[in-house]
Amino acid sequence: MGIPWNTIQGFAGATGIGAICILGFYLIIDGSNSKIYHYLNTYAKTPSWTLLASIPSLAIAYIVGLYAIFLSSSISSFAFGTPDIDQVERIMIVSQTKNDLLLKHLFSLDQKAELLNGSSLAFLLIGIGSFFKIKNLPNLKTVIRICGIIAISISISVFCFGNIASIDTQYFVKKIQSSIQLIKK
Repeated sequence: MGIPWNTIQGFAGATGIGAICILGFYLIIDGSNSKIYHYLNTYAKTPSWTLLASIPSLAIAYIVGLYAIFLSSSISSFAFGTPDIDQVERIMIVSQTKNDLLLKHLFSLDQKAELLNGSSLAFLLIGIGSFFKIKNLPNLKTVIRICGIIAISISISVFCFGNIASIDTQYFVKKIQSSIQLIKK
């Protein structure tokens, strides 16, 4: 039996979000202390760096990504309100259809909403980090500001799209719930 595709997508999505968050943290830290690039560059040239850093970095990126998804989803619930039907109830409703395709579609909708919410935090960190880099690259001040504003704008729009994806998930489940009720009558 192969690895389910949604598991690979979930891992890749969370890891990608985590990697972008780590890059944002790096930009913030490097903008505050310009010596960190020199130290990282020195260690990255050593032969053991690849072996010692690659797998732990991937694991850390995954964990940071999960944290970003959780934090952003919590902020979304606080900002836009909690869903009418919670996740467990949604799974129970769709499971009543005994249709694997509908259940997979529900998981896909939930995953897309989570990834959009998590990536909003990642773009926000990139935007903030770019503003910290202005002092290191004063000749590119205007370009960096524009890029920072674009990254923050993307963060806001992705955050809103994550909420829209959550609403779509609720609508999907409510339609299935009403269909189940019609069939039972």
